Parts: sequence; structure tokens; C-alpha cells
Amino acid sequence: GFGSRLPFGDALRVTTRLRVDRRTQALDARQQWAYVPSLRLDYRRGASSFELESGVELLRRNGALAEHSTRRFISAGYRLQLERNRR
Repeated sequence: GFGSRLPFGDALRVTTRLRVDRRTQALDARQQWAYVPSLRLDYRRGASSFELESGVELLRRNGALAEHSTRRFISAGYRLQLERNRR
């Protein structure tokens, strides 16, 4: 896949990604292609980090039963960095 990360100041980062997968079925040699573009926002403040990612998965299957499908996704998360001071 391809991706780029753009910082906006010290706290905010925007990441774009494009993943492309190709799979071939062993039984009937059907091919499946998946294209997954996504956008991710990371915001860090102190020991806390907030993440938000959204994208689309486009699936294309070839063969006798051709199939096309689209799935949308969104995820959100929170992280807290716990560190001990080492002496």
C-alpha cells in the first residue's frame, strides 16, 4: 500500500493510505481485488492520544460469479501512555 503522514503542528497528524490487495483462489483460480483508501487523524496531548480513521473497502471478484461490493468503516480510539521514570 501507499501512504503519507502530514503533521499540523506538534499535536495533530493526518495520514492518508491506499491499500491494494490481490488474491487468487486455489480451487477455481478466481481473482479478488480489494482497494482500501482511508484517512486517519491522530491528536496527541501530553500522555493522551486520540485516533479517528474512516475509509472505504471496494471488493471486486472475477470469475463465473462476478461480484462487486463496497463497505465503509470508521473507528475511533483513545490511548494513554503510562511510563515509569527510571533512575
